[in-house]
Amino acid sequence: MKTTIIALLLLSSLAASAEVINLKLPRINNNPITKLEVVALIKSAIQGRILSVKRHSGGNPDCHYVKILRKDGEYILVKVSCQ
Repeated sequence: MKTTIIALLLLSSLAASAEVINLKLPRINNNPITKLEVVALIKSAIQGRILSVKRHSGGNPDCHYVKILRKDGEYILVKVSCQ
């Protein structure tokens, strides 16, 4: 339990100092953007480890949040097609 609390505190401190990048991905044949397309875009654009890919539950079906840990240890949040 103590380890979980420490891990959550570390993650919350990382989120507070994370760099935020906004990327736009066009739709193909008017279909919503899939997680696989988002992962392919991120892997080609940013070097690092993808920690999570989540579809944002707002009104835009194309909006995805991607959390990345770069090789230099910097934490990045990439918002794909959210604007």
